[in-house]
Amino acid sequence: MWRALEWSKPEAVLRAARLAVLALLAVVLPTTSPHAQAPGYVNVKLVKAGLMVGAGGGSGVLTYRGRDYPFRVSGLSLGVTAGASVSRLKG
Repeated sequence: MWRALEWSKPEAVLRAARLAVLALLAVVLPTTSPHAQAPGYVNVKLVKAGLMVGAGGGSGVLTYRGRDYPFRVSGLSLGVTAGASVSRLKG
């Protein structure tokens, strides 16, 4: 009922060559984009103060692929809060 597929010699060579090229491309081509490997750096300055109710805010800059992206940070807290602080974060 089922017969084995019969290929002529040139057709078999062509199929083997196609398979070899596909295998070579799978090994040689990168699997991730070059953008996924670019490092980024963040500098942030935070200021917080409060007595029972605290507030904080700050600003920072993300440096990625030679460009600067400024951003702002803000927050509010309620609870046991007393004092003030300034934080500088880099990384």
